[in-house]
Amino acid sequence: MQITLNELGNFKRSVQLEIPLEDIKSSYNSVYNQLRRTRMKGFRPGKFPKGWLDRRFKEYMAVEAQERVIPRYVNQIVQEHQIIPAAQVAIKELDFDRKEPLKAVLEFEVRPKLEPPDYTKLKVEVQEPAAVSDQDVEDALLQIREGHAQYHEKPEDAVAEMGDQASFRYSISIDGEILEEDSMAIRLSSEKPEGEPVNLFQELFAPRLLGMKVAETKPDEITLPENYPDHAGKTAQVSLELNQLGRMELPELDDEFIRDTFGLNEPDQFQTTIREDITHRRTLEVRRAYQEQIDDQLQQMYGSFELPESPQLQVREQVAEELAKQEELSEEERAQKAAEIEQQRLQSIRRLYILDTINLEEKVTVDSNQVISEFMNTAQMFGLDPKQLIESPLGKSIYENIRQRNYEAQVLDRVTARVLGEPISTSEEVHDHNHAHDHDHNHG
Repeated sequence: MQITLNELGNFKRSVQLEIPLEDIKSSYNSVYNQLRRTRMKGFRPGKFPKGWLDRRFKEYMAVEAQERVIPRYVNQIVQEHQIIPAAQVAIKELDFDRKEPLKAVLEFEVRPKLEPPDYTKLKVEVQEPAAVSDQDVEDALLQIREGHAQYHEKPEDAVAEMGDQASFRYSISIDGEILEEDSMAIRLSSEKPEGEPVNLFQELFAPRLLGMKVAETKPDEITLPENYPDHAGKTAQVSLELNQLGRMELPELDDEFIRDTFGLNEPDQFQTTIREDITHRRTLEVRRAYQEQIDDQLQQMYGSFELPESPQLQVREQVAEELAKQEELSEEERAQKAAEIEQQRLQSIRRLYILDTINLEEKVTVDSNQVISEFMNTAQMFGLDPKQLIESPLGKSIYENIRQRNYEAQVLDRVTARVLGEPISTSEEVHDHNHAHDHDHNHG
């Protein structure tokens, strides 16, 4: 293979590529033989209109070259010349014949060349995970019981009480005009997290459902909260109809429940296991805090370095398309919001370039089992078959996003380990970008 690499500007590169006939001939023959097996109406097998086979070969081989042949050589160019395309490689010229080498002219932008960071300039605020109290264990045990609670319907003549699970239909209207109506279920509770906005259904409906019986209807008036769209603070008429009433019964935390639910043969050790789990989670929280500190310092260390034009153009087009759907924005508001979003996404691209620069030195590992586990949990959360989801474009995007997130976390954790002077473990599996297709990442 002959490669001539030319610089066309700060980031722009041109490659003249020639693949020898002996290397490309198998691809030529594969496409040509596949076409020869085509059956055409009105012609005997293997017979075609004059010139048809050669024309079709040109068309099909061009697709084969663009989709499979050239990307293989692009990866080889990347490895040999230590360059990383910043966007999709464009094929400017393509010339081939069944008896000639394949020649192509490629153009692309490369990423800025960054030097590895100086770890001695990075600091973390060392902290110990908070000690686990007896109350922490009790709270965790209650959460476990609530997670395995079973619903039991109350008798028909029972009245709604605090702690009940109530299914009801509601209607909200102002002066006869219905604003919304629907059916839903809530747990009757007066609890509200501090600082949270008023929850219409929990704070306003729950007290009015108390004392009601199934099939009973109650009209009332309410003042719509500040977070109610378009009608905040207005007086509205509400109608509530209780359809079903029940209660979640918590299981007893006995030896049988522990064995059946968690598979522990020594139930006496259950609280110790819970305490260890809480400690582990708090240790991870501290570690994530370290990673966030490192992440911020790395971005400050490298600053707002210049980016190639291709990712900038891609970001501008994406943001313009997204904001075009928000018709309520004025031109001034749209321009201001576009500038803010573009700046955030361009900084995300810089962050990715920084982490990839570190990865070239550190060669961090990616836990495929963790990625697969997260993907399957995501699929199950939405009631989807993981095998079918992974075959869809959406599923592939979800999987790649999970993998990318894990990769970035591993890079930051490696830097954290370096800063803290921890021993570094190695693994056979290393995160590897297909740099011929890096442009498919959603860097925003």
